[in-house]
Amino acid sequence: MSTRSLIARQTDRGFEAVFCHHDGAPRYHGPVLTGHYSTPEAVAALLDLGDLSVLGPQPGRAHAFATHHENPDAQDWCLAYGRDRADRNRAERCYACEAELLEDADNRWAKYVYLFREGRWFYRSGDDECWHTLATR
Repeated sequence: MSTRSLIARQTDRGFEAVFCHHDGAPRYHGPVLTGHYSTPEAVAALLDLGDLSVLGPQPGRAHAFATHHENPDAQDWCLAYGRDRADRNRAERCYACEAELLEDADNRWAKYVYLFREGRWFYRSGDDECWHTLATR
């Protein structure tokens, strides 16, 4: 499934985010983010991967992009464009304000934006006017 999303965190300087190409719907991303990336350190490790093809419950290790789904060790790992396919310019992006973050989400055709702020996850679809709290596991 190719429901695109941005996964972000609020910082002292604004916002930092990565793009995720597959299965960005809250029914999938919600439990993974709240269940496995619920601390500032875990969120930082996730965003350090850069843009993702697939969000997994674990950041994982470098592995072959093309054979990710055939690798039993990698089934719970994130699939990162930079780390696993050696794509360039896939690092997390910085935004000065929320409006810039949402504009980039729209430019990338991201259906959802996920935001880690004040120790909690929120999400917003492109059609929403407000943020919704992600339910915790």
